[in-house]
Amino acid sequence: MIKIINLNIIAIYETNLKKSVKFYTEILGFTKSKMVMPPGIILQTGEIMLYLEESRAEKNTFGKHSEFSPCFATESIKQTYNTLKDAKIKFVIDYTEYAPTFALFRITDPDGNLIEFAGTP
Repeated sequence: MIKIINLNIIAIYETNLKKSVKFYTEILGFTKSKMVMPPGIILQTGEIMLYLEESRAEKNTFGKHSEFSPCFATESIKQTYNTLKDAKIKFVIDYTEYAPTFALFRITDPDGNLIEFAGTP
């Protein structure tokens, strides 16, 4: 069993990224984060982080499309990945380390909804 320790970030897939960034920053008070995670943009306010990305529904590359995707943090993303791999869970994005302090992977739930795990490797 995996122990979820935090909600890491909320991913929102938008049809117009520029318009959405303007809304979240100018209307809701989010600021652009110094963290970079192409092709999207990370915004934050206090401890709340959003990852905005142009919608990829039409690409149909990750299973069922959802406009919102939870991103969970665990004590070790690599250990979580290995635990799920041993359980024969299907990955839509394999484990990738983007920096010494940041890694992620994505799976889907039984209904095909995208779930991301990200944080400290």
